[in-house]
Amino acid sequence: MKKTNRKRYQDMTLEELRQATKEYDKEMLNVPAKKPPANLAARHAKLMKRARAQAKRRGRPTVGLGAASVLVSIERGLLREADNFRGDQLTRSDMVAAGLRLVMAMQIAAGLPPAELAKMTPAQVQELLSKSRSNRPGKKSA
Repeated sequence: MKKTNRKRYQDMTLEELRQATKEYDKEMLNVPAKKPPANLAARHAKLMKRARAQAKRRGRPTVGLGAASVLVSIERGLLREADNFRGDQLTRSDMVAAGLRLVMAMQIAAGLPPAELAKMTPAQVQELLSKSRSNRPGKKSA
């Protein structure tokens, strides 16, 4: 171990202390960073790789062909109604997906254009569904 013949700061006079610490009075904006030891650099790289992989897996799980973000305008009242109705069981995305499937199925079953289905109230949709249930083939009429 190499010893220096330098005085300890607490043993210096005020003038000696000023002289010894003069280099720290300068503003140091571009201080060069030291490279981390190889073992720490490798550990950091491994953790960052894992974190990036987890970030890629976040979001909606892949169902079917995956998901696409779509900006849709929905009437505020209808959105509030849907949120109150769905509770904790469904997400908005699940509810919208179910609604799209229902509209497509109803259009096929009722033979109505999609624009007419979109304008229907819940009561009208319920009436349409009950009519289609009563007109099912194989159902015996009383």
